[in-house]
Amino acid sequence: MAKTARLKIRSLGSPDPLSRMGLEERMMSRYMLPFLLFTSATAMAEPTLIPLGSSTQVTSISADGSVIVGSIGGSVFRWTESTGTVILGGVSNGNPSVSSDGSTIVGTAVDSLSGLETAAIWQSGTNWLNIGGIPGGSPSGSSLSSGWGVSGDGSVVVGLGWIDAGTAHGFRWDWAAGVVDLGSSVNGQSCRANEVSGDGQRVVGWQSSASGFWEGVYWENGVQVPITTSGGGSVGDANALNSDGSVIVGAFLGGQAWRWTESTGAVAIGVLPGWNYSGYAFDVTEDGSIVVGACGFGWDRDAFIWTQDTGMLKLDTWLSGQGLDLSGWDLGSATGISDDGSVITGWGFGPGGIEGWVVTLEEDSPADINGDGNVDVNDLLMVISGWGPCSLFCPADINGDDTVDVIDLLMVIQDWG
Repeated sequence: MAKTARLKIRSLGSPDPLSRMGLEERMMSRYMLPFLLFTSATAMAEPTLIPLGSSTQVTSISADGSVIVGSIGGSVFRWTESTGTVILGGVSNGNPSVSSDGSTIVGTAVDSLSGLETAAIWQSGTNWLNIGGIPGGSPSGSSLSSGWGVSGDGSVVVGLGWIDAGTAHGFRWDWAAGVVDLGSSVNGQSCRANEVSGDGQRVVGWQSSASGFWEGVYWENGVQVPITTSGGGSVGDANALNSDGSVIVGAFLGGQAWRWTESTGAVAIGVLPGWNYSGYAFDVTEDGSIVVGACGFGWDRDAFIWTQDTGMLKLDTWLSGQGLDLSGWDLGSATGISDDGSVITGWGFGPGGIEGWVVTLEEDSPADINGDGNVDVNDLLMVISGWGPCSLFCPADINGDDTVDVIDLLMVIQDWG
């Protein structure tokens, strides 16, 4: 997985690093290095896949990957490693979502007083707190509103609220303001809020154009802003963003999934071979370096993973290359990824039919300086060759204190293998 670059440079013409070692470092070199040089590196642990149960479809994941939510049989479920899959009630309308801290789950539930489905916050057991609809709105059939996203601490909820039977708007809710209509920028057309940043300030979603095409937008301070390419071209709906809203991902830029930042605008990140016009990006890591999603339509999809270095890869193929046995599985859609990229979740076709899954990857060790998946003699030699003070680009300074020293050496020893 992607590693954080250490922008340091060791000055040229410095003396032999070993000549600058103090007594402790010299002792370490004398007694530990012979042992390490003859110790073979062991392979990193293989990824693991946990099935979440028949008919589960994952829609959201907490920041650390420990809580996963989605829909099952018309209800909402919550999964953790300790509890397994637990049905929470509610209805599957909307997009069940969990806060970054894993404490708050939002979705849709039937209001016992009105009998209508409204956006709601899970309380406990199968009990939900209904938050109502857009003021002055009227239902479409049995639906008044639906929950789609939640802020990092659970204090802000976003989703879709019906204005009348044929028109819906995105909304933002918090305890102080209640449900607030985000409004449509195109008269008579619908829009929807899909997700909200960790601090609750930036909301992303789509706005229906006059022609009916869903165009990606975000709202900030109540103002709708179109998401465009650097040349001003429109894109499809925005599905997810990182905690500060600086990276947004979505679907349909020339048929491809896309990734947006303020400096680049929306940039197409590809489509898997065999799919010509069907790229959906569903989630992104906190640093924006890894995007997951799917290519395809309906149930016929292939999950993908994307980084700047690798481009878009079929997730099944990539995971198999990491040593994961996917016999009996077809990972149709990757719908969530933890902030650090170590947990990926989604749904696909398993031995029991449609089923959610969660894959846990081995996290990189910072002591794997050369990024080859092993902490071994090569990383050790990089510490030795970089010994001493350094600035700018200095990858051997593992703990980032501007000096390659015994602390970095001990970190290599600690993570050996």
